[in-house]
Amino acid sequence: MYWETLARWITRRARRDARVLGVPLVFLQSADECQTLDTDKYARLLNDANIYNTGRIHGVLPAHVGMRVRFTGKFNGAYGLVQEQRATIVDFVFQEEDAKRYKETGPGEIFRPKKLPTGIWLQVDNFEDSPSWRSLNEFIPEEKVARGLYCMPLMEATFSWLVSSETHSIRRFGFMLTHAHYLTTTASQGQTLRKPVTIDCARNEGGRGTTDDAWWLNLYVMFSRVTRMSHMLLLRPPPRTLLERGPPASVRKALKRFEKTERDTVADAVLLAKRFGISLPEE
Repeated sequence: MYWETLARWITRRARRDARVLGVPLVFLQSADECQTLDTDKYARLLNDANIYNTGRIHGVLPAHVGMRVRFTGKFNGAYGLVQEQRATIVDFVFQEEDAKRYKETGPGEIFRPKKLPTGIWLQVDNFEDSPSWRSLNEFIPEEKVARGLYCMPLMEATFSWLVSSETHSIRRFGFMLTHAHYLTTTASQGQTLRKPVTIDCARNEGGRGTTDDAWWLNLYVMFSRVTRMSHMLLLRPPPRTLLERGPPASVRKALKRFEKTERDTVADAVLLAKRFGISLPEE
């Protein structure tokens, strides 16, 4: 449910899938510019799992050809390249030395480029407006495939990062991508998950899941996204007593206020209808 947990699962899943697909696993480490960070603090920055603390870019993102990804930022609204868009990695645009080393890397082996790629080729879902598809069509006969290709360029983000009561201004270079199959509580809101899912219910002791109320709400969001109980595999589930206590007092209070507002609104609507001579059906 939290980035602190998902970051670990993403790495394990990427390593497994790279072996299965027979392709190298690329560790994309972001490049940061900051004059106030020492070595220890920079190591902590790279290990900050929450990408919304770090310009929407992972400190280190394990990636491979064939990996399903989703965008963590908006790039071009006109083309529909926005946050949460899904895509599949097709290739990496490495610099010459790294490109040679990458070709020599065996299936399932880890590849660490000396420099960040200048871009990542993606096959974007439901995307047919690639601005460069005509030139790509010369090498890729299938027009639909050519239209769906997009080369995401190396990106830059500036953010403030707080550590040890000190705020550091950081300029990060990387890619606003994350694994498509892993969702936080926030990212899952509004979605309907019809396929079997695994939910790691581990409590985030240092963040949004610190209190029982916050933990209960995050659990509720995750559980309510899945359409069938038989589709849920719970890891490190909460105690039954936490779930049976029901929603936090603040939520119950808000629901009662909503119910009263609903009743008052319906009553006002009935009176207004009568003023206009509109007959309403009997309840």
